[in-house]
Amino acid sequence: MDLARISARIQESLGLSRAPIALKFGIERPPGAALAPAAVRSGCSFWRMAEGKVFYASAADHFNCPVGTLVLGLELPADVSRQLGDLMKFMCGECYLSDEEAARIPTIRQRGPGVLYGELGLFPMDPDVVLMWLVPYQAMIFNEATGDVSWATELTQVSGRPGCAAIPRALERGKPGVSFGCIGMRTFSGIGEDELLAVVPGSQLEALAERIERTVSANEAILSYYQNELIAPE
Repeated sequence: MDLARISARIQESLGLSRAPIALKFGIERPPGAALAPAAVRSGCSFWRMAEGKVFYASAADHFNCPVGTLVLGLELPADVSRQLGDLMKFMCGECYLSDEEAARIPTIRQRGPGVLYGELGLFPMDPDVVLMWLVPYQAMIFNEATGDVSWATELTQVSGRPGCAAIPRALERGKPGVSFGCIGMRTFSGIGEDELLAVVPGSQLEALAERIERTVSANEAILSYYQNELIAPE
């Protein structure tokens, strides 16, 4: 895939203010790949740090975020596993999660030693998933392009906490998805209150770029019709 071209098409069609970010799971550090530029409190911080660069983060680089480590399919050592258990108990105690939910948080099945992060247009290999930040209007176009708002099929719910769980969910479904995110994602990624997370399986990327372009064109045609035919002149 020509990732630079696909990234440019998606950014232009959706009017994204930030470039899409690519992730590759379960791999050793590629030869010559830079290491994660800094320690982070949460794995979703890497998503923003990947803007304009490509780097490799080992499993240990994610251990400050036990939930994210679990979700991304990285092996948890005993001490991090205990931290995860304590965190889950705290979240359940605060009625943030239920006991049933805590046991069913999605995880990536592809296990491995680390994750390669990078801006999509710079990424050196086909990604497993691509992440984008969308405001509601862009999310409307995105969902129409993915078919998730079609009344001819089963409508798909937008996912929520934890925000990173949208990644394994999209991979399991084999379809793009949108997440409202979570308070951790908003705290550590620094995104705006009006932004949502979109996740695209890498295998769907090129086809989605084409569908987004068609969807934008269709909405422009409908907008023109509304403005010219249905809005009475003053």
